[in-house]
Amino acid sequence: IFSTQQELWDRIKEVNGITTDIPMPTSGLVAGLEARRLLAVTPEEYQRLNPTYASAQKDSWMRLLAHEIAHRRHVIILGGNEDDMGPTWFFEGFAVLVSGQMIDSDLYYTSTDAALTQVAEKKPEAYSRYVAAVRFFLTKTTLRELVSHAGKADFEPWLKTL
Repeated sequence: IFSTQQELWDRIKEVNGITTDIPMPTSGLVAGLEARRLLAVTPEEYQRLNPTYASAQKDSWMRLLAHEIAHRRHVIILGGNEDDMGPTWFFEGFAVLVSGQMIDSDLYYTSTDAALTQVAEKKPEAYSRYVAAVRFFLTKTTLRELVSHAGKADFEPWLKTL
């Protein structure tokens, strides 16, 4: 557990043998499961860095940790192949759903086009749109089917056929 985001990033670089001059890939970095180590910032730093998500539930920080564990379980389900996790919106939405994070749980899409348009937009609070898309597609098919198709090149065209 790290007091600052920079300390977390420094440890991630150390664990993965990344050169020290590589900048942090995202301003949203708050946790990760690296080389079988669960790493995270403190609950206070999480609140400072991402107040919207950190305030969503009383146990938001614990659910953040569960979110990172969900990513690893997802990879295990796929036989260890991270490339089969699918697009970012899917694997992040999957982790939000599986961890029980209540991120804009009242956001719903009513069509495939709406869901895919929203997950393609690069704007703040993306995880709420990601999980809303996963929830929408779960009304069309099973999680098992989504996971099995997510890593394929035609994933989004396949979704349009549901």
